[in-house]
Amino acid sequence: FQEYWNFDDEGRVIFKEVSLPANLLPESLVKLEKLDCPLMYIVGEDDLSTSSTENADLIEKSLRSAGKSHLLTRLSYPGTGHLIEPPYSPNATESMWVIKPKKLITMWGGHPAPHAAAQEDAWKKILDYLEKHLRS
Repeated sequence: FQEYWNFDDEGRVIFKEVSLPANLLPESLVKLEKLDCPLMYIVGEDDLSTSSTENADLIEKSLRSAGKSHLLTRLSYPGTGHLIEPPYSPNATESMWVIKPKKLITMWGGHPAPHAAAQEDAWKKILDYLEKHLRS
């Protein structure tokens, strides 16, 4: 929904508002009360591409209401943007995004040092999580 796109002073697009819970179509929301498996949600608190924190809050609230909050593992990292990938992956705070015929720069957010630290921490926790829930 382009109506929710925002642009910074340099004309770079910020998509965060597109995915705010209030801006999502009700039929696009997953029925979390049916969830029966563990879920890990990783939040970059400076994510400019998606409303990570707000959606994590909604997921947490929905699972709590359904009596399934024990299924959620939430990791949250201040100063980090979108795409918390394996350690030592390059962090891009912005990149080219093409909607023909336009070429836009999209903002991902985050700052190099906290993003790198989050990638290291999250990777260890992801591996432990997978070990616990897939091998046991």
